[in-house]
Amino acid sequence: MTIAKRFLKDKTGNFGITTALLALPLIAGAGSVIDVAHALEQRSRLMGAADAAALGAIAEQSDGFSLASSMSNDGRIVKAEQGSKAMFLSNAANFIVIPPENVSAGVEKSGSILSSNITFSAEIPTYFMHLLGVETLTVAGMATASFGLGTPIYADYHFLLDNSPSMGLGATINDINNLIVATKAEQGGNGCAFACHQVWNSGVEDTKSNYYAARRHNVRLRIDDLRQAVLDTIDYAGTLHHGSGDRARFSAYTFGRKALINTYKIDKLSDLTADTQSFRKAVGAVTLMSTPHSTYNQDALTSFDSSLTQVGNEIKLQGGTGTAPTDREQIVLMITDGVGNSLKRPGCTGFYSGTEGRCFEPIDLAYCDQLKARGIKIAIMYTTYYAVNDHLYHTYVKKFAGKIGPQLKECASTDLYAEVRMEDDMSAVMKKLFEKATAARELRLTS
Repeated sequence: MTIAKRFLKDKTGNFGITTALLALPLIAGAGSVIDVAHALEQRSRLMGAADAAALGAIAEQSDGFSLASSMSNDGRIVKAEQGSKAMFLSNAANFIVIPPENVSAGVEKSGSILSSNITFSAEIPTYFMHLLGVETLTVAGMATASFGLGTPIYADYHFLLDNSPSMGLGATINDINNLIVATKAEQGGNGCAFACHQVWNSGVEDTKSNYYAARRHNVRLRIDDLRQAVLDTIDYAGTLHHGSGDRARFSAYTFGRKALINTYKIDKLSDLTADTQSFRKAVGAVTLMSTPHSTYNQDALTSFDSSLTQVGNEIKLQGGTGTAPTDREQIVLMITDGVGNSLKRPGCTGFYSGTEGRCFEPIDLAYCDQLKARGIKIAIMYTTYYAVNDHLYHTYVKKFAGKIGPQLKECASTDLYAEVRMEDDMSAVMKKLFEKATAARELRLTS
């Protein structure tokens, strides 16, 4: 028998030969699962980069937003498109082996909507499938985002202004120091950082009070900045609502015209009106709550509980969508330094002073929730509580000082909270907050 015939008939080692012949496709086939899983993982990461680029192209601090806000007509925003593409490629370079070649970006303003999109395709190298001649796997995706530029809405704005004695603090550090010097010069002692507003029970103003000392020495108070911030915001409101009829209506209240014994009553400055001139006149009269003398009502003169409840009672409608005159949004805009100081027994969420139930506390969220449950939005500007170095601060307020801002932020509706610190421009912060409350500027992914 020839050698060739003997070889063909010999079955010794067939299994090893068969295994060797099948090894390559078996390895490639099993490895393809790994390659596909890797490609899907890379696509997921590319989608994350695309989402970030689509949102970043039109976010409020972006070139896209800035340019769109200044455009009088609709159209593409090429500079923003270029920036969006560059952002995507930069992020992708952190993890992708082969840079995506087919990438396009679009940014466009259409009416009150600013939109963006990123589309891409990329080649992901294989580790096992290349044994079968498949060198790469193609992945592709698209991300889109939109941002409402502020379509005017139908809304009722109810200003709730904290005019309690603590808002008689000097507006700046320099004003505080000047007030201390002025009150020390006029009244002796160590001077005072607060311009307490005293009015006798007869209704006669005490011109020797700290409030008048501040006026005589041209000391600017927080209540002055508060008043001006509201006036400036009302002027700004006309531009946001395009001066169109009664889309925006306003009412205003303070925490109280004068201190009362064992009770609290907000002071209505203006009924709901679309007449901004009459509203400005009413707000222009805002001043500090008056009290006949120190220790009146235990000096417990700031009740968030009563103020929020009473404003809620003044608002007769449920909060609407703002899309029609009959479905108006209801928005409470409160300016405060955030520390409650009232006679409240039981239920104090902070600390009691003395035996009369004087309660120092941050805002009680239960009273915020009552308004929100009716669909009423709450916007809050927090004038940072200034820690005057006195017994009451160190004994009571200091214990919850770290909660003042966070509690107010939680009380406020989503994205409707702002803090204005000493030396900040209160009017600028207030206008920004009002702008957010005026139109639903929602930045979101749409795919």
